[in-house]
This record gives sequence, C-alpha cells and structure tokens, in this order.
Amino acid sequence: MNRLVVVFVALMSAFCMYGQSVKPKVELKVLDSKVTDNSLVTIVLMNNTDDTYWFPWDTSELAYAASIGSTYENQVYVLRQRVYNEKTKVDEPTLMSGDYDSEDLLKRWNERLSAKKVTDYVIVKPKNFVQLRLPFKVVQKIAPAWYAAKEKVTEGGYKYYVNYTYNAKAVEQIVNPELLEEVNKLGYKIYHEPLESKKVAIVKK
Repeated sequence: MNRLVVVFVALMSAFCMYGQSVKPKVELKVLDSKVTDNSLVTIVLMNNTDDTYWFPWDTSELAYAASIGSTYENQVYVLRQRVYNEKTKVDEPTLMSGDYDSEDLLKRWNERLSAKKVTDYVIVKPKNFVQLRLPFKVVQKIAPAWYAAKEKVTEGGYKYYVNYTYNAKAVEQIVNPELLEEVNKLGYKIYHEPLESKKVAIVKK
C-alpha cells in the first residue's frame, strides 16, 4: 500500500512538473474584454521565469506615430497593435498619407530617445508582471495614418491583439550599443521569442 502511495505521489509530481514546463516563459495578455477606438488598452506582461527581462518598448502616442512607415522603429520600440479582420482572416494594413513630412515628428522622437535610460523602458522582474497602457486609435492624429478598414473597424467583425517579435538586426541598427551594454551589466535579459496576445473584439463606444 505504501508503495502505491509513493508511486501516486511521484506521478502527480511528474505531472505538475510537466504542466510547469509547458507554461510560456513570458506572456502577453489584453486585460480588457473589448476595445474601443481612441482609448487606452490595458496590457499585462507576465514573467514566469527566474530572470529579469528588459524590453525596449515605449508606450507613448509619439512612439506609435514615429513607428508608422519606419524601417526599424516598429520592429523594436513598440508592441504592434493589430486589427484582425475575422472575415478575411488577415490583419488590416496601416496606410499613411504619401505627402506627409515626418521631419518634425522624427526630431521629437529622437530627442525623446536620446534622453531615455535603461530604466525608462519596460522591465519585468522574476515571477512578476507589469501593466501597460497602449493608445489605440483607428486613425492617428500625430501622423496621418489609419487602418485600411477605418470606417468599418468599429462596426463589428474586427478584433484587436498585440504581438512582438525580437529582430536582432533592427536592434543593432537603431538601439544605442551603450544602452545594451548597460542592460547586460545590470543583469537583465532580452527576450528573443515571439509574443502574441489573444484577440478581443473591437466595438463602438
């Protein structure tokens, strides 16, 4: 009988360890059950590991405006906000006015970047989480840009989600090497695996 109890306990322990092993190291979750245009969406970044992770993200409206149409900024500095078309099963592309002069916008963005320290970005400690607030706008005002289906997005059939894929080449191109050295010195790790949240409905206010 005692042997049976020992075997049972061992099996349960193995099952628990298996369950823990398949749990994602880091998770992205949209906390809101639905999303509306021109609102702040609450995102939770959960760290299930024993490491401290550093993410080069900026959640300001300026960051999102500067990332539109950029070669590297949108692959490094922002969590990508996606509008998913349930009918076509694809993400709606972001369109931008062809005659827009982005010089002033990029100047302000570069000034902001030059003043930022390691601790001004997103840091999530072991077995902990951080809450982020992302400005979601179907039509951007700082930069003249919009999701392709802008008139229909809030009419139903569209969902919101966020994702991020670490791009080493983009990071090398635009992130200050001294900043990355400081990240390393502080013992922070950079998360290299793709992240994606679940989708939630976009609705009218």
